[in-house]
Amino acid sequence: DSFVVDTARNRMTIYIEMYEGPRYYFGTTTFTGNSLISSDKLHRALKYTPGAVFNQEKYEESMQELYGAYQEEGYLRARIMDTRQTRDSTIDFAYDIVEGLPSQIRLVEISGNTKTKDKVIRREMIVRPGQTFRRSYLMRSLRDVMQLNFFGNVVPDVRDLPSGDVDLIIKVEEKTTGQVSAGAGYSGQDKLVGNLGLGIPNFRGMGQSFNISVDFGSRRNSVSLGFTEPWFFGTPTLVGSEIYSLNRVWYSDFTEGRRGGALRLGRRLRWPDTYSRIYWRYRLEDVRYYDFSDDYRLQSGDSIIVNNDGSTSYIPYSSSLLTYGERWMRTSAMSLTLERDSRDLPMFATSGARVAYTGELAGGILGGSWKYYKHLATADRYIPLKGGLALVGRAKFGYISANKNADIPYAERFAPGGVDYDGTVRGYPDASLSPRSVNNTYLGGMAEVVYNLELQVPVMKNQMYLLAFADAGRAWQSKREIKLFSGLYRGVGVGFRMVVPGVGVIGFDFGNALDQAPGEKKGWRAHFQVSQGG
Repeated sequence: DSFVVDTARNRMTIYIEMYEGPRYYFGTTTFTGNSLISSDKLHRALKYTPGAVFNQEKYEESMQELYGAYQEEGYLRARIMDTRQTRDSTIDFAYDIVEGLPSQIRLVEISGNTKTKDKVIRREMIVRPGQTFRRSYLMRSLRDVMQLNFFGNVVPDVRDLPSGDVDLIIKVEEKTTGQVSAGAGYSGQDKLVGNLGLGIPNFRGMGQSFNISVDFGSRRNSVSLGFTEPWFFGTPTLVGSEIYSLNRVWYSDFTEGRRGGALRLGRRLRWPDTYSRIYWRYRLEDVRYYDFSDDYRLQSGDSIIVNNDGSTSYIPYSSSLLTYGERWMRTSAMSLTLERDSRDLPMFATSGARVAYTGELAGGILGGSWKYYKHLATADRYIPLKGGLALVGRAKFGYISANKNADIPYAERFAPGGVDYDGTVRGYPDASLSPRSVNNTYLGGMAEVVYNLELQVPVMKNQMYLLAFADAGRAWQSKREIKLFSGLYRGVGVGFRMVVPGVGVIGFDFGNALDQAPGEKKGWRAHFQVSQGG
């Protein structure tokens, strides 16, 4: 090593000579002392393969996996010692294992829960006193407790006992869950909307949720009240109800009034696995359309539809809501949802997946004014990347059809675009990517496909992240026209999500529409949204 001093510029340059040495490779691996776990199974736990370039990180990960294999069987005191033998540029590893005896869980203690009752936490856990300690049971229990969304963090403390058994202490950090909120939001459809709400997702510390919300604005006014008991009579059975009233102006063409309520039952399943659930819901709702604009009245007789690609065809359902004479029409609908959710966190998830299917039937033996059946399937996948980043892929497919050529409520038709409930395609106005009449009246679609891809970059863990996204989707007038990967409207952009106490999760996205939608301009568009998380 040497250095040179430059007194004129008050600088010093240091020269470091390095000798890299030869490159080494992983060689053979042998195990001795293992009677509980076979050598074949231990080989599968290794993160390196013979012949690969030696990597210290892969070696350390392999040691962790080997210890993890024994911890899964309850052998917490197993010792693994490795011996390295070098031949030429190859390193052979010999692991000598002292397995010891399995550890039992003497007690499970909960600490840090100042509001949530012990039983609310314990019923989510699969670890029990008297069990042989299993690492997978502990990790699953921590995940399920976090899924309650009552805690900012859940940390285990495994304490060794002289007998060889362990005590398990679960330390939780309570979040502020009950909140009175006041705020405002903006969307292309509803414009500026104010909100007042009271949400208590952990009512009385018993895990029950209660919420009341009031929205008010020039285009949207609503009130809703809901209550959910997730463990009815001490069983993993969810019982919930809600009542609501809504008045909403659609595209300055007409006003939609909705009033009704719903009952919901849910149950955790053991098959195909314990991540799965089933939900049943009955909804009774009255819908009315009124305050039609003069332009809508003039356009209401059209029998020709303009598709998003500019082509025209006959409308397969009533094009005019004037047909109903501004009277209240009743929807009596029952739905069944099957869901599997293995996400690691309820908000800002970084691994796992969520898949769900909902089938809904309205009318028929249920009565009411509308007769239709509706299918909705969603799939979300979270892939963890280095540095805490996550890649998220989402897909949504929907189809609705009337029974015996009956009409379909406007609100039940599909209208993706923007950050609309039917599907997010940023860069376009909310609910804009559906069929329209030749006079540019939005009609809604009978089928939809929406895809989203996001790269999430954490700024503050579980508090704020940045994202880059690519979206694609649209709605069609019939399922025969569906194209899964062509003819979709695409958008790309950037945004952020942030938890705001007393409000929820706020998001701002700036999306660029890559395709020309009928009646819309290409270019950048801002989207703002507020949610309670998830």
